[in-house]
This record gives sequence, structure tokens and C-alpha cells, in this order.
Amino acid sequence: MTQHHTHPFRLAVFAGLCSLFALPTMAQYYDYDDGDDNDYAYGETNSYRNHLNYSDYDTKKCFKNIRLGANTSSVTNTGTMEIGYDASIAFIFPMKKAYFMTEAGLSMRRCDYADLEDFDHHPSLGIFRDVHFDAVGHNVKVRPVQFGALLFVAPAFFDIHAGCFASYDYYSKTILERWSSFKPEYDTLPDLNRLDYGINVGIGMYIGRFNMDFTYEHGFADFFKSYTSKTNQTTFRFGLLF
Repeated sequence: MTQHHTHPFRLAVFAGLCSLFALPTMAQYYDYDDGDDNDYAYGETNSYRNHLNYSDYDTKKCFKNIRLGANTSSVTNTGTMEIGYDASIAFIFPMKKAYFMTEAGLSMRRCDYADLEDFDHHPSLGIFRDVHFDAVGHNVKVRPVQFGALLFVAPAFFDIHAGCFASYDYYSKTILERWSSFKPEYDTLPDLNRLDYGINVGIGMYIGRFNMDFTYEHGFADFFKSYTSKTNQTTFRFGLLF
């Protein structure tokens, strides 16, 4: 007598996988019956499409999005791009197929090196000066006004958004590189400007409660107080919507 003992195990694995993939898309919905076949009954779960675009999206006043990721910073007229971090919480207020978003968190901006011959070079030295340093600013960043539009392309929502930002470095430091030819009697390190502000534009994708976002930011304030040095950042983040 032959029995297929593996069937219950396979069914359990299959059910577990289905549950795993269903978890991100589950959202509770409560509504009345107005005769529309598209309405959902009390306690019935929605797919991510209904959660973001239809009933829940229209009735929920505010979504929260916790985002964590990395950024690359560059400063005009100075060295190369460097990697930093970005962490924030965003409050999203739906408006049909668009939204208003405000956001606050912590971020980092960084300048890899600079040649002080372009900054503050002693004119009587008469030789090439090659001074390298690493300037880092850890800041509180707010993105107070951002507007976005949503486009559904199965199986995800894509969005494009634009707005503004402001940041203030609560901690900053300048570290000379080992190969720097800096000499205190001739050279002076430039002062860092702790305040920055500017505009941003980005694209994102929502799948269920998960979000991926790519944002570019251009600062209007100078990274160094005495030199034209605008900060440019590109940020890639993963988010969890709730």
C-alpha cells in the first residue's frame, strides 16, 4: 500500500508561501453598502491597489512612510562623490491620484577633498599647493513641501514628486588626509556652512506597503562659506508604509 505522505507537507509549504506574499498587501477596510459591486464588505482585506488608489486611499487621511537608505554627495568645484546615509519619516496626505507629503529625518553630506590653492593660498609661497581633506556634516533635514502624482502600472504604483528641503548640520568636522601638504603657516581650512536649502525631484514605486524611492537634491547654499560650492545629493531609500 503506497501513501503520499508528502502531500500535507507540500500543501503547508504552499500555504505558507502564499501567506508570506499576501502579508504586504493586506489592509483592513470598513465601508457601507451603497449598491456598488466594487464595494468591500466589513473586515474584508484589500489588495495593494485598493489600499493605495481606491477605497482606503480615498478615505484614509494620512499615511506614514518610514524610509532608510544611502545617498551620494558631491560639491561643485571640489572632489568626488562620497557615500552617506538618509533616514526619515514621511507623512503622506492623499488627494485622489496625487498626494501632498511632508518629511523629516537625519542625513549626511560630505566633500571628499579640495585643493586649497583655489581657496586660501599664501601668495608668497610660489609653489604648487596640494591640500586634501574630508569634510563631513551630519544634519537634521526637513522636506516640508512635496507634491506627487501616482500612476498604476501592474503590479505597482509609480510616482513622481518634487518639492523643497532645508538642513542644518548639528555636527560637522574636517579631517586632513595623510598625503595632504597642508602647512598652518601658509594654509587655512575653509569654514563649513552648516545651513543648506534647495529643491528636490524624485521618482518612486509602491508595491503593497513597500516603497522604493530615488531623489535628487540641489542645494542653494554654499558648502563652504567663502567659496562657491553647492551640494548635490542623490538618495536611494526603502520605505515601509503604514
